Amino acid sequence: MEDLFEINPKINPIIVKLFEEYFAIQSNEKVILITEYLSSEDLRYKPLPILESILKRNILMKYIASFLQERFHKNEIELLAYQCQWVRYPKFDEKIMQKIYQADIIFAATEFASLWHVINVRKAKEYNFRAGLAIALTMETISPGGAIDININKLENEVMNTYVKLKRAKKLKIYNKLGTEFEIGSNRKYFFETGKINYSGKLSNIPSGEITILSDEISGKLVVPPGWIEGIKSKVELILENSMVNEINTNSDDAKKIFYGLNGRPPFVARRLTIGMNPNAKNPFSIIELEKMRGVINLALTPKGNYFNPFETVILTGHFPAPKITLEADEEVIIKDGKLII
Repeated sequence: MEDLFEINPKINPIIVKLFEEYFAIQSNEKVILITEYLSSEDLRYKPLPILESILKRNILMKYIASFLQERFHKNEIELLAYQCQWVRYPKFDEKIMQKIYQADIIFAATEFASLWHVINVRKAKEYNFRAGLAIALTMETISPGGAIDININKLENEVMNTYVKLKRAKKLKIYNKLGTEFEIGSNRKYFFETGKINYSGKLSNIPSGEITILSDEISGKLVVPPGWIEGIKSKVELILENSMVNEINTNSDDAKKIFYGLNGRPPFVARRLTIGMNPNAKNPFSIIELEKMRGVINLALTPKGNYFNPFETVILTGHFPAPKITLEADEEVIIKDGKLII
């Protein structure tokens, strides 16, 4: 019988890469690894696929902590687990928060809970830590050839070159052969992640590699191919005008699932668009990898209310991807059919 919780030691070099190249770990720095644990009530009542995912991650984080203690023996390594609260923004006891803020490096791997509300830029600067947050981290992500196993110097160069070209452009155009075609006007703000978390106050998702655009001037059509959103089997077509999704066209069963997940019907606000830059991100059903997949864009819709059902095994995140895109900045092709040109 296959051991579902077996750890392959081939991930050891990737763990070293994460802490030496991403975090630039220094001697005597304190590292805290964060994950959540299950209660007896969880084991009785919560869905088996999510329980298995959390348990696998517990074993993975325990392995990473033990390996770090052997490999970086001049550093203090601590594994901190909190009881899973089954909400996106869990609350922490003040004692736990103070323990977290004493770290130099924080690496958090959780199921669906975002910790950005407690591990944020303001807190990072105030307490002089740096952090990487890995939602739904899997063994595949940290394995050889996975989304963490990248040349981050090369990725940084590609992200920054693309960012500069996008920022200088007056108009951006994005399209693909599947029917996606829209434009973004000059009113834009940018954020980016290159993989480097090498100074205090720096935060990043893990894995990394994306450019995020915020704009009120996204207009056109985005087409999601069948199978690209977990639980949605048909093609989904979104019609946008000035960053508002006024129509979502798909078959009736999938439309019900989408409106249920978004807690309402159109119109939806859609000001946030990500351009994936990570060549090793491959899993569209991983919340964190989807936004990093090279040549894939993700339009993020804002749900109507903070609805979240912890008993659902398929959770609609509000991300609508379009793969193999072509990206033009003032008619200069930067990405063509999903491949980076620059």
